[in-house]
Amino acid sequence: MKLLLRCLAGLIGLLCVTSCSLEHDPRAALDDPRFEETADIILEHILLEDADGILELSYPLATEEQLEKFPAGLRDAFTYLPDAPDRFELFYSEVRIIPDQPDAPTGRALVYEIGGRDDTFAQVILVLFPHESECCFLTYIHINQFESPPSQIHDLSLKGKSVFHYIVGFLLIANPLFLLATAVFCLLNKKVKRKYLWIPFILVGLWGFDFNWSTGKFAFELINFENGMINIQFFSIHLLGAGIVKYGEFAPWIVSIGSPVGAVWYWVSARKGPASKMPEEF
Repeated sequence: MKLLLRCLAGLIGLLCVTSCSLEHDPRAALDDPRFEETADIILEHILLEDADGILELSYPLATEEQLEKFPAGLRDAFTYLPDAPDRFELFYSEVRIIPDQPDAPTGRALVYEIGGRDDTFAQVILVLFPHESECCFLTYIHINQFESPPSQIHDLSLKGKSVFHYIVGFLLIANPLFLLATAVFCLLNKKVKRKYLWIPFILVGLWGFDFNWSTGKFAFELINFENGMINIQFFSIHLLGAGIVKYGEFAPWIVSIGSPVGAVWYWVSARKGPASKMPEEF
């Protein structure tokens, strides 16, 4: 029993560590303060919807055609801003390089959240590069509208989530605990033969589903219907019957839950007594 409790405590600690959100210092890439200073000036122009002011900070090597289209494109982008925008906040930055030019100066990508008095939001992406000895100039700008804070859209939380999020969150904890407890009982059961086969079989989940924490959408692994196509996955395995992964700062958390076939099979067959053993075909 002590062994079981220790294993359960260790698993809970492991799940707590792996389920933590990816912490990112929004100023991690801003070793040169001039990037943020230039970005702040551009953002002030954005809040004022001043396309000409932003144009003055554009990259000197931009073509005439690009410069002609730039103000009109910006004015269209301004329509995605919240009504009466009154604040902005940096929540991500990263270093940008020019492909195939290892000696070229590096730039920075900065992602901001803009909020308005009407509780609507926008995400602004700025890419800045130095030119010769001067810093910094705008090479890319993108504005997108959001109904909720873009910095929190992929948070791993239950705030405002559906009942399915609670069910999946429960399975994320309960499934590994069930598999681990079953494996411990199997190990301590002297009547069970071929434990070296049973325990690995118990500790994995087969097939199951993936759950997008941000959108609340399910994707079943064995048979999945998507875009008018039928996708069949002939084999899928999940260690401890569950997993959680995030593929980037702007990617959603994906929770995977596997079917505890081995654990259920053990409890059903274990009731038969000493004859319980791993099937020959496994």
